[in-house]
Amino acid sequence: EQNITKDACNWLIRQQQKNGSWLATPWSDNAANDRRTALLTARVSLELARTNDNSNLETTKSLKQAMEYLTTVVDQIDEPYLLACYAQTAMKLGDNVIATKTIDRLTKLAHKKADTSYWTLETNTPFYGWGLAGQIETTALVLETLAQPTSLDTQNTAHKNQLIDQGLLFLLQNKDRYGVWYSGQATVNVLNTLLTIISKQELGFSTSNIGEIYVNGVLVKSLELPPANEPANPISFELTPFLTSTNPQIEVRNVRGNAQIVNNYYLPWLIPTVIPTVIPISVTIADLISTAIFTTTSKATSTGIATPTLIPTVTTTQPQEFSNRELRLLVNFDKTQAKVGEEITCQVQAERIGHRGYGMMLAEIGLPPGAELDRSSLEKAAIDSGWAINHYDVLPDKLILYLWPRAGGVNFSFKFSERFAMTALTVRSVLYDYYNPEAKVTIAPVKFTVLQK
Repeated sequence: EQNITKDACNWLIRQQQKNGSWLATPWSDNAANDRRTALLTARVSLELARTNDNSNLETTKSLKQAMEYLTTVVDQIDEPYLLACYAQTAMKLGDNVIATKTIDRLTKLAHKKADTSYWTLETNTPFYGWGLAGQIETTALVLETLAQPTSLDTQNTAHKNQLIDQGLLFLLQNKDRYGVWYSGQATVNVLNTLLTIISKQELGFSTSNIGEIYVNGVLVKSLELPPANEPANPISFELTPFLTSTNPQIEVRNVRGNAQIVNNYYLPWLIPTVIPTVIPISVTIADLISTAIFTTTSKATSTGIATPTLIPTVTTTQPQEFSNRELRLLVNFDKTQAKVGEEITCQVQAERIGHRGYGMMLAEIGLPPGAELDRSSLEKAAIDSGWAINHYDVLPDKLILYLWPRAGGVNFSFKFSERFAMTALTVRSVLYDYYNPEAKVTIAPVKFTVLQK
């Protein structure tokens, strides 16, 4: 393992430019970007500093050149990700003057949201993070920096500790439905931050809490929530008998402190319409009847109502298309009524809109039961796309495609046939950003009718 780390560090050093930077070149072209280069240089410098024990002269020399480069750009860029890496590297090198000065800048760049604090980013991270995933990745890195003691800590220590508490609350309130933080790198940063803070604090034992469920303002159930530091099974509660009105308002209240609540909603695809991206839980059931399966993450506080973020859906006309400010997806089957064994062609267009994100996208194309894919058509689509289709997986109910975006999007088609007669819906089709799953578009299921020959 030590040899692997040493070889990796030596390889990084060989990639360093004469001015001390590591050049960030996007996949789409060869034009370097100064801001991305600065972020990449700061991140590489931090990793080299973490592995350097001052005995490797080449690494020490490389870090010195990198810090000289970063010193020329940090004053021009208010980018928390860059500043956090720069401050931590300075600490590792024993430069507490630079570290303290940079930490003071970071405290001034914090954004307040209710009782939380977070740090945003203007430039995508070196791991392609952007949007909410990028905010989490950046906030975790900043908190890890703030939690590091320096010998020149100022009278702002109390304010810094307050920001750490508020930032931790932001991270804990923004776990996704899988209990992690949207992307691999964001999750790694959060876990590193939690370990750093835990190692410097004495932890008490969590106590149980009480959750209250209200329907139309009436308390219908109190549930004892298990301590957060113990494993627990899901808590089930039948709410149907209390939904007597056509427009029920459901509230989940937490008596003490905070708790994360993961919610699964199913509502049928009945009315072809487009709904807003964010809908409060107090919206009427009638307003939501045209949506679909929603998986949301909500936060219940002692004073607030759980407010889930719901996934937008689309019309069910052919061809099916949906787009938002970040992504666009079109799925078109040449026929939805066929005979067993008859060839069906699916045309797909997937596109990233604008320049907010970059990197890989995942498309899930819903298929009817019994679909037999023509893998030769998939291989041809991958080759014809110039390998914009990087990889694909065939599942019983869907085709998953890993896409590298191109200008104008990725356009391709594939073929399949049905093995047996049936009338059924496909699963929904989805396109989302691999590095920011919050950026997502969803297309409604399609009804197929397949007859015997």
